[in-house]
Amino acid sequence: VLVRNFLLKLNLSFLAILKFFIFAEISLISGFLLGVSFSWLAGKIRFWRRLEMGIAFVLFMLGIYNLSLPIREWLHIYYPQKPKGASLLHLSDDPSNLKQVQISRSTFPNILLIVLDTTRADHLSLYGYYRKTTPFLDWLGARSVVFERAYSSAPHTLSSHASIFTGLLPGEHHCNYQSLFLAQSFLTLAERLHNLGYITMGYSNNIVLSRLSGLTQGFERFYLHIVLGLFSGEIFHWLRLLIFHPQMLKDSGAKLTDLTLKKWLWRVKERDRPFFLFINYMEAHYPLPLVKKSFRFFPDGKKPAYYNPFLVDYAKFNCLKSVSPKLREAIINHYDGAIYYLDHMLSKLYTTLAKFGYLDNTITVSYTHLRAHETSLH
Repeated sequence: VLVRNFLLKLNLSFLAILKFFIFAEISLISGFLLGVSFSWLAGKIRFWRRLEMGIAFVLFMLGIYNLSLPIREWLHIYYPQKPKGASLLHLSDDPSNLKQVQISRSTFPNILLIVLDTTRADHLSLYGYYRKTTPFLDWLGARSVVFERAYSSAPHTLSSHASIFTGLLPGEHHCNYQSLFLAQSFLTLAERLHNLGYITMGYSNNIVLSRLSGLTQGFERFYLHIVLGLFSGEIFHWLRLLIFHPQMLKDSGAKLTDLTLKKWLWRVKERDRPFFLFINYMEAHYPLPLVKKSFRFFPDGKKPAYYNPFLVDYAKFNCLKSVSPKLREAIINHYDGAIYYLDHMLSKLYTTLAKFGYLDNTITVSYTHLRAHETSLH
């Protein structure tokens, strides 16, 4: 876990390396002392060897369980549960006039809900930013309803998404930093649509939006993408991408999201039911992507040698004035480039929907989810 966290953060500062070695030494010393204690107890307690074998067996089974968790997660993705007995919808609440219809693409539209995590509205050319950061959203906004005064119910991911999914304020759903879980007693948007017969799918690139937080209620398929996660099996997934698809590791999951969604939409095409698809993109959240398009606003379209995005102290950047003007400009250039790259990936998603023939019957809702209490919606 120590090595994995170290690799994930890619922090090569002296303090980070020192902390790593201190914790590694503590782990080695603790393991040594535990081994010495076990050897001493073996000479004092008659049946200690059997007890030791029992402990080893329990630890082995816990390891097997740990390795099985990613497999179980994939089973949720590829072998989804059937809708909860709701293939028929009552069009009237009057018992004397009950009329039922089969839910199909022709009777109800598809719904696509997209959250662009940590994307500032004031850095989108759609909202008048001086740089052309969102050419696709500019084009889409000219053909859509664009809300200029939309405000988030909370400044952090968990509470705001819980409000999006339930329509309740944080003081009502109580999903916040004190309680990092949405209770199953709340009815979510995905559950409502699932019970109407919709195919419900979710793809999250944010670790907060997972089964552990209870925000996946009602989703038949829900995939959480993180480079190195909580389970050992994800190390092999990371190595597979590193060896066979290294380009997939240069952003925060947008490329892998695009690949997975194409497979999902191909399967959905074979079923005569509308779908509800939720996607969370993290490209505007640090660590910012390292793809070529994200360096668009640097001179010559290249990352300068003095700028290392992994060594940026974002707490100082956001709260203090100690960051040099040169570094501040580089960070903003990279952030704007990340939004430009994200806009490009959204255009690819839109093109995919067009190829599958979904655009004529799909409602698209997009949030730019900010940390500063404000959100835009179109």
